[in-house]
Amino acid sequence: MAIKTLYGVYSVAATAIFAIVLAAFVAIYSVYYLYDKALRAYLPVKIALDAWQELTSQLPNATICLVESDAVKAVSASDPAIYLSASATFNATLRELSRYPPLRSLRGGAHFAGEAFDYVVHYLNRTVEGRIDWVKPITLLRVAEAVSTASIQGGLDDVGQELAAYVPPGFSLEGYLEGVLHQQGDRFVGTLSGSLTLTERQRMRCLGYYLNKTFVPHIYASLSIDDNSTAIYIYIPVDIVK
Repeated sequence: MAIKTLYGVYSVAATAIFAIVLAAFVAIYSVYYLYDKALRAYLPVKIALDAWQELTSQLPNATICLVESDAVKAVSASDPAIYLSASATFNATLRELSRYPPLRSLRGGAHFAGEAFDYVVHYLNRTVEGRIDWVKPITLLRVAEAVSTASIQGGLDDVGQELAAYVPPGFSLEGYLEGVLHQQGDRFVGTLSGSLTLTERQRMRCLGYYLNKTFVPHIYASLSIDDNSTAIYIYIPVDIVK
């Protein structure tokens, strides 16, 4: 009777130990299974977030460099369309980036509001956006063309004031005008040439220098000058800052 009782005690104890071990195993397996699932879910997110953080750390500066470079090319070629193509380049690059698996949720785009370049990029619930409005190549080209083909009347002292009317705030015009004017009645008439440089006074943030254009003007001048000669040579320094 004592032996049966002892056997029963051992049997109960063994069953209890087995149950505890089984429960522990199930618990460990459950923890591992859940951790493994969490890890599998975490890794792509971690990679995606790393890719997004890398993108957002480089995107603003890269975009500034793109826009400023296209502005310089546009001014050099006297073609505003080159500058305006920056938005298409940005959008094409964004589409290419969205093909990268971690960044498939990438959305956004860029467009011009006047001369200002606006962009926005969305990824999940995150957003990065910006505006580049300190380069004005279209204004610079328009002003350079207007100055180059200007008509000036008045006296010699009025030439600088006449030219200044073409120069908008934030720009400077420097150089010189020269030419031979011929007497026609009480005025001296002709074309003033020379060399002028129109500069946007806001330094570019990526390229580090000032957007400018040097050009040879062909300005029609009809000036009232107190001189009895039939023709006179005119040299006029230009230094206008706004």
